Amino acid sequence: MIEKLKKIFLAKHLQDIKFEIQISLIYFVFMVLVFALFRLLFCIVYADVFAGLSFWDKAISFIYGLCFDVSSISMFLGCFIIILFLPFSKKQSFIKACAAMMCVSMLAMLLALSADFFYFTEVKRHMTEDAILAFRDKDFIIKYALRYYWWALSLIFVLTGFALIKSFKSTNKRYSPKLVKLYKSVSVFIVVVLTLGFGIRGTFNLHEMPLHIVDALKFAKKSENIQLVLNGVFTQVHSCCFKGKIDDDKKGTISKNNYSTEQAFKTAGKFLLSDNEFFPEEDKYPLMRQIKTVDKVQNYNIIVVLLESWTPKYIDSFNGNKGYGVTPNFDNIARNGIKFTNAYSPADREPISV
Repeated sequence: MIEKLKKIFLAKHLQDIKFEIQISLIYFVFMVLVFALFRLLFCIVYADVFAGLSFWDKAISFIYGLCFDVSSISMFLGCFIIILFLPFSKKQSFIKACAAMMCVSMLAMLLALSADFFYFTEVKRHMTEDAILAFRDKDFIIKYALRYYWWALSLIFVLTGFALIKSFKSTNKRYSPKLVKLYKSVSVFIVVVLTLGFGIRGTFNLHEMPLHIVDALKFAKKSENIQLVLNGVFTQVHSCCFKGKIDDDKKGTISKNNYSTEQAFKTAGKFLLSDNEFFPEEDKYPLMRQIKTVDKVQNYNIIVVLLESWTPKYIDSFNGNKGYGVTPNFDNIARNGIKFTNAYSPADREPISV
């Protein structure tokens, strides 16, 4: 048995491990630089958003952001790199097929990064499960992108095509398979799989959970820092995958509440009534309150304005009157009213899990 295994692992097959390492590193390092370039573009184009960050804050964001970039790239390129290193004889056509798949993967990342970059203009945050919602209106999104961002799409596809052509030419010129012992190619294959696995996890500590969006809080405390640490590919993939997992967990689940409605109204009523109020006997509105005695009071015209998905940074009445002038009517109301700047929605947020 031992002799058979020895023969198998000492058997030789045609492979060019050096070239496989080179082409994998070229794609990987190139994408790392692309992610860094997009982070730099965020700092330049959205300078007003990150104006509160010092040079050191930005440098820290670039360094820690590398963990999220490597995780994203490993996730997208990893499968095809692993296939590239499979321990058996390979022809040029196989290498070219793997290179083509890596180019498609690179194209997907570039499109996701670009969509996230232009989306940031509107909401000042990275895309998350919005990608799922956008897919429902994919026809409109495609027409919109072709009309207004045709130049970006053209650049991305030209860049991908150039990378594919260069890969094919490099394979034709430099791919030179030699006889390699199986144990050597298997060892390299295992190292590659483990390296990419740790890259996707974002940590070498097996006792820790894989890297997730909430882990950006470990590296940065300011919201601007967090946005700079994260990248659009990571946030979209993790948000969409987690949302899908939540939806799957909910399927077939029947919620049952044993707390009676009558008891719930009775319990809630204790906290709703004041000394001068009572509940009229009305089945349709069991928590409707009525005043016992009505004193003559001055009438006020009250308008309550709730902001949804607004940032106070660009509202002059909330930002110390910086003079943007984009909400004049609202500023006029706020100037003569009361501002509740620490009031937040009581709604539950969907949990983010690691």
